[in-house]
Amino acid sequence: RPVTSSLKPRDKVGDGRFTIGYMGFGHAADFAIVAPAIRALMIEDHSIYLDLVGTVKIPEILNDFIDRITFHKPIAKYDSFLQKISTSCWDLGLCPLVKTPFNMCKSINKWIEYSSCMIPSIGSSNTIYNDCMAQECGILCDDAIDSWKSSINKLLNDRVFANRIAANAYN
Repeated sequence: RPVTSSLKPRDKVGDGRFTIGYMGFGHAADFAIVAPAIRALMIEDHSIYLDLVGTVKIPEILNDFIDRITFHKPIAKYDSFLQKISTSCWDLGLCPLVKTPFNMCKSINKWIEYSSCMIPSIGSSNTIYNDCMAQECGILCDDAIDSWKSSINKLLNDRVFANRIAANAYN
């Protein structure tokens, strides 16, 4: 029985917030790819929040928004970790990835975990995420700030599309 079989698709809470989620364990260089886009969006829209799980450190460019950033310590038990993500009310999950030989050999676990919790994903193009995010199972971005910003905005402003991405990836 898959670990995620006990998880239910999450219910959205209409609290007026748009929450961007990211989980990482020491992936500062990966998160740095998307941090400028998050900063730009948080300047433009005060309803955008960031939720971080793991040990990733906040880049200095996001320090002005600390009141809209939530940190969660790493969760050792995998079932508890998935339950935390499943109940997070994230509107999207980020999968930025620096293009290095090491990263090209990694697994797609982050995408699988987001998808199993019905969270639409945005990932780095030309990486391990190309195949799994194809056919509307995620959005792929190059490393440019405008690519990440427009993709995040697409999921923010088009909930039908975001829900379709989440459902496609889940299935």
